[in-house]
Amino acid sequence: MKYLSHNFKETFDIAFEFAKTLKRGAVILARGEMGAGKTAFAKGLAKGLGVEKEITSPTFNIMMVYPLDSLDFVHIDAYRLEDPKAWKNFGLDEVIGDQYNICYIEWDQFIKEYIDVLRRNVYVVNLKYISEKEREIEIEKIL
Repeated sequence: MKYLSHNFKETFDIAFEFAKTLKRGAVILARGEMGAGKTAFAKGLAKGLGVEKEITSPTFNIMMVYPLDSLDFVHIDAYRLEDPKAWKNFGLDEVIGDQYNICYIEWDQFIKEYIDVLRRNVYVVNLKYISEKEREIEIEKIL
């Protein structure tokens, strides 16, 4: 599915609605350059899943876990994890592999070795910066 977003609220709303289609164990790979709207999408996704806390990009923490009643929403920013040993040290393989989590991963190319072995419920969200007020959002299920 392709969408054209003109502001934060539209990006948020697209993600909010997408969240309603997800099942436990889903992994969402968010792709796009800096400023494309990955964190805005994460905020809408989290809200759609029922997260009440404010969502911020976990660039420095690497991973934020938001517990919900029947699952955890896990927001991962792999930007600083170029070394595969580093993501193992953070326990990302266990978190991503947990069928009770919904994981939203920014910059998945840095943990590609692990992502490539996933065999379940994986979506790619491509966010493309068109202009200051436009973003193209494409959501595709790949596994």
